[in-house]
Amino acid sequence: KLGTSVKTCFIKIIAEMKQCNEVEAGKILEEISLDRYSVDVFT
Repeated sequence: KLGTSVKTCFIKIIAEMKQCNEVEAGKILEEISLDRYSVDVFT
C-alpha cells in the first residue's frame, strides 16, 4: 500500500511539473520506472 501511495504522489508531482494530466503523468512514471528505486530514497 505504501508503494502505491508513493507512486500516486509522484504522478501528481510530475503532472504539476510537466503541466499535464495524471494519465499522461502515469505513463511518464512508467517510463521512468521509479518502482526500481527503494522506498528508502523517499524517506
